Amino acid sequence: ARAYNFYTGMTFASKSDSIKAYKLDELRKREQEEKQAKVDAIESEIRSLELRCAEIEQISLVNVQVQHKQYGTGIVVSQETPKITVSFGDVTKSFIISKKFPARPTFVDDVEIVDAFTEYDTAVRHIGLLRKQLSLID
Repeated sequence: ARAYNFYTGMTFASKSDSIKAYKLDELRKREQEEKQAKVDAIESEIRSLELRCAEIEQISLVNVQVQHKQYGTGIVVSQETPKITVSFGDVTKSFIISKKFPARPTFVDDVEIVDAFTEYDTAVRHIGLLRKQLSLID
Protein backbone atom coordinates (compact mmCIF):
# COMPACT_ATOMS: atom_id res chain seq x y z
CA ALA A 1 0.00 0.00 0.00
CA ARG A 2 2.86 2.38 0.77
CA ALA A 3 4.69 1.45 -2.44
CA TYR A 4 1.74 2.33 -4.65
CA ASN A 5 0.30 5.13 -2.43
CA PHE A 6 -3.11 3.50 -2.14
CA TYR A 7 -4.08 5.41 1.03
CA THR A 8 -2.61 8.81 0.15
CA GLY A 9 -4.87 11.63 1.30
CA MET A 10 -7.12 9.39 3.36
CA THR A 11 -7.59 10.17 7.02
CA PHE A 12 -8.93 8.11 9.84
CA ALA A 13 -12.48 9.04 10.90
CA SER A 14 -13.41 8.05 14.37
CA LYS A 15 -16.82 6.56 15.00
CA SER A 16 -17.91 9.56 17.09
CA ASP A 17 -17.04 12.00 14.26
CA SER A 18 -19.07 10.06 11.71
CA ILE A 19 -22.09 9.89 14.06
CA LYS A 20 -21.86 13.63 14.68
CA ALA A 21 -21.70 14.31 10.94
CA TYR A 22 -24.71 12.05 10.36
CA LYS A 23 -26.74 13.82 13.07
CA LEU A 24 -25.82 17.24 11.68
CA ASP A 25 -26.84 16.13 8.22
CA GLU A 26 -30.18 14.84 9.54
CA LEU A 27 -30.72 18.11 11.43
CA ARG A 28 -30.02 20.14 8.29
CA LYS A 29 -32.46 18.03 6.29
CA ARG A 30 -35.17 18.43 8.92
CA GLU A 31 -34.63 22.20 9.10
CA GLN A 32 -34.80 22.40 5.30
CA GLU A 33 -38.07 20.44 5.27
CA GLU A 34 -39.58 22.72 7.96
CA LYS A 35 -38.47 25.78 6.02
CA GLN A 36 -40.01 24.41 2.82
CA ALA A 37 -43.26 23.62 4.67
CA LYS A 38 -43.43 27.25 5.90
CA VAL A 39 -42.77 28.56 2.40
CA ASP A 40 -45.46 26.29 0.92
CA ALA A 41 -48.00 27.38 3.55
CA ILE A 42 -47.29 31.08 2.94
CA GLU A 43 -47.46 30.67 -0.85
CA SER A 44 -50.76 28.81 -0.52
CA GLU A 45 -52.20 31.60 1.63
CA ILE A 46 -50.99 34.23 -0.86
CA ARG A 47 -52.68 32.35 -3.73
CA SER A 48 -55.98 32.11 -1.87
CA LEU A 49 -55.88 35.82 -0.96
CA GLU A 50 -55.06 36.75 -4.56
CA LEU A 51 -58.02 34.70 -5.78
CA ARG A 52 -60.31 36.50 -3.34
CA CYS A 53 -58.91 39.88 -4.45
CA ALA A 54 -59.56 38.95 -8.07
CA GLU A 55 -63.19 38.13 -7.19
CA ILE A 56 -63.62 41.49 -5.47
CA GLU A 57 -62.01 43.34 -8.40
CA GLN A 58 -64.79 41.94 -10.59
CA ILE A 59 -67.32 44.06 -8.70
CA SER A 60 -68.03 46.98 -10.99
CA LEU A 61 -69.51 50.18 -9.60
CA VAL A 62 -69.21 52.19 -12.82
CA ASN A 63 -72.51 53.92 -13.74
CA VAL A 64 -73.99 53.16 -10.31
CA GLN A 65 -76.01 55.91 -8.67
CA VAL A 66 -74.78 57.01 -5.24
CA GLN A 67 -75.89 59.38 -2.51
CA HIS A 68 -73.60 61.67 -0.53
CA LYS A 69 -74.49 63.88 2.42
CA GLN A 70 -72.67 66.92 1.13
CA TYR A 71 -72.81 66.58 -2.67
CA GLY A 72 -76.18 64.84 -3.18
CA THR A 73 -76.85 62.31 -5.93
CA GLY A 74 -74.04 61.29 -8.26
CA ILE A 75 -72.87 58.66 -10.71
CA VAL A 76 -69.66 56.60 -10.45
CA VAL A 77 -67.58 57.42 -13.53
CA SER A 78 -64.45 55.34 -12.87
CA GLN A 79 -63.17 52.73 -10.48
CA GLU A 80 -59.77 51.53 -9.34
CA THR A 81 -60.46 49.06 -6.56
CA PRO A 82 -60.99 50.28 -3.79
CA LYS A 83 -61.05 53.88 -5.12
CA ILE A 84 -63.93 55.34 -7.10
CA THR A 85 -64.47 58.66 -8.87
CA VAL A 86 -67.98 60.09 -8.64
CA SER A 87 -69.49 62.86 -10.73
CA PHE A 88 -71.97 65.07 -8.89
CA GLY A 89 -73.10 67.19 -11.83
CA ASP A 90 -70.34 69.78 -12.19
CA VAL A 91 -68.17 68.44 -9.31
CA THR A 92 -66.06 65.28 -9.55
CA LYS A 93 -64.73 63.71 -6.34
CA SER A 94 -62.71 60.61 -5.51
CA PHE A 95 -63.51 58.34 -2.57
CA ILE A 96 -61.99 55.24 -1.03
CA ILE A 97 -64.59 52.60 -0.30
CA SER A 98 -63.71 51.28 3.13
CA LYS A 99 -65.10 51.20 6.65
CA LYS A 100 -62.19 53.44 7.67
CA PHE A 101 -63.56 56.34 5.63
CA PRO A 102 -67.12 57.17 6.73
CA ALA A 103 -67.36 60.30 4.52
CA ARG A 104 -67.98 58.17 1.43
CA PRO A 105 -71.10 57.99 -0.72
CA THR A 106 -73.67 55.26 -0.15
CA PHE A 107 -74.88 52.66 -2.67
CA VAL A 108 -77.91 50.47 -3.03
CA ASP A 109 -76.17 47.44 -1.42
CA ASP A 110 -73.85 49.60 0.64
CA VAL A 111 -73.06 47.18 3.48
CA GLU A 112 -72.02 44.29 1.23
CA ILE A 113 -69.96 46.49 -1.09
CA VAL A 114 -68.15 48.26 1.74
CA ASP A 115 -67.43 44.93 3.47
CA ALA A 116 -66.01 43.49 0.23
CA PHE A 117 -63.80 46.49 -0.48
CA THR A 118 -62.61 46.61 3.13
CA GLU A 119 -61.75 42.91 2.84
CA TYR A 120 -59.88 43.69 -0.39
CA ASP A 121 -57.81 46.38 1.33
CA THR A 122 -57.01 44.06 4.23
CA ALA A 123 -56.09 41.21 1.88
CA VAL A 124 -53.75 43.40 -0.17
CA ARG A 125 -51.94 44.51 2.98
CA HIS A 126 -51.74 40.92 4.23
CA ILE A 127 -50.31 39.74 0.89
CA GLY A 128 -47.59 42.38 1.22
CA LEU A 129 -46.71 41.17 4.71
CA LEU A 130 -46.64 37.54 3.57
CA ARG A 131 -44.33 38.39 0.66
CA LYS A 132 -42.04 40.17 3.09
CA GLN A 133 -42.00 37.04 5.26
CA LEU A 134 -41.09 34.97 2.20
CA SER A 135 -38.18 37.25 1.41
CA LEU A 136 -36.94 36.92 4.99
CA ILE A 137 -37.16 33.12 4.91
CA ASP A 138 -35.14 32.83 1.71
